[in-house]
Amino acid sequence: MVVLGNLLTHYRYQLANVSAQERDGRLAIQIRTNAQEADLDLVADLTSTPAPLPRGSPFTNLADTQDHFPTRSTTTDRPDQSSP
Repeated sequence: MVVLGNLLTHYRYQLANVSAQERDGRLAIQIRTNAQEADLDLVADLTSTPAPLPRGSPFTNLADTQDHFPTRSTTTDRPDQSSP
């Protein structure tokens, strides 16, 4: 995909090794590239309270956002709509 993407676009795709691990209420994501130009270490606390919505948000609370931006589990748990 990297080679074809670079031939067909101007984005300069590069191969990256990505790992993700969830443990003890934390999600750790690590990205490594050959020349370390796009390496990333990220740790997210999954047990903390979400930040409040920003001032001027069109949503009144976090639950309202779920109707517009469903989580992964709600999109993959739906039955196939094309089946009779």
